[in-house]
Amino acid sequence: MRHALCFHDDARSPALVKVKGKTLAFLSYSLTFPLEFYASAGVPGTAPGYADFVKADIEKVRPRADLVVVSFHWGAELMTVAKDYKIELGHQAIDWGADLVLGHHPHVLQELEVYKGRLIAYSLGNFVFGSESNNTNSSMIVLCAFRGNSLARVEAVPLDVNNYRVKYQPAYSPARPVKRCSMTSIRRPSVSRPCSISQTAAATPC
Repeated sequence: MRHALCFHDDARSPALVKVKGKTLAFLSYSLTFPLEFYASAGVPGTAPGYADFVKADIEKVRPRADLVVVSFHWGAELMTVAKDYKIELGHQAIDWGADLVLGHHPHVLQELEVYKGRLIAYSLGNFVFGSESNNTNSSMIVLCAFRGNSLARVEAVPLDVNNYRVKYQPAYSPARPVKRCSMTSIRRPSVSRPCSISQTAAATPC
């Protein structure tokens, strides 16, 4: 996003997109090392995802947007469950006014959670990424349908991102068909049992 690699104030500014008369606000943050990548006064970089920054930015943009989407680069690589701080911050972002929270960095899939009627995808896995690891072969696209500013439906589209097979062009995985999930079919998994893409695609609560 245009605001992700800027000076400090610019890095935290929202990207506003108009779609069919609706205004979508996108905020994105990083919570990974090195800290030197964070934007500061006179130094370009990523927006640090400190809780007070996230809260202030959401509350500032909320009156200007129909939907607020918050993205976090967070967590540990190859970890298949969300760390406690991610769950806490994801919940806080919703409490502060976010409509959708999207996570990335682990390179593998993590839980989907509906919290207070809003979706948190703790890690979406890879999309186009220069990895040839067998640990990062599965991913998904999450399609979210809203009625007004209420989340009405989630579709998990499973992807094959094994670069030996797809040559860096993510492909729909026909072995795992798209599933339209109602809001009652996804709930927060226990930390000991994460949702795999097949569980999500089958709308099986974890």
